[in-house]
Amino acid sequence: MRVDRSVQFLTILATLAACSSPGASSNAQPDAAPPAAPPAAAPVVAAPAPEPAPAVDINLRWDSGPLDLAYQRERKDMDARHSREVASPRSGESSNQRDQRHQTESKGLELRYTRGKTAHSRTMPPAER
Repeated sequence: MRVDRSVQFLTILATLAACSSPGASSNAQPDAAPPAAPPAAAPVVAAPAPEPAPAVDINLRWDSGPLDLAYQRERKDMDARHSREVASPRSGESSNQRDQRHQTESKGLELRYTRGKTAHSRTMPPAER
């Protein structure tokens, strides 16, 4: 940032120096001839259009195998736990509450798997709590 400010400062100084050159001062002789007109500008020829940059085709394939295996392992464990809970329910939990909890856990696992796929992860993302 200091270099940028230094360059800006030097640019301003150079501009001021160019604008206040001795030839442009008010001390010039009043009977001096006016400066000659600048020469006519040369006709502008359009430059040929630049060729487009070559396209780079990168084909990287992500191996979702490790994530898929982790998902399948967690899905199998969760399904087995759900089956055990159906066979022997938790005390104080109704079947509607259990079914709702199982559904929420399944959706959470699917969401984690989707996030892992989106992030090209090799492992399942941690569960949000």
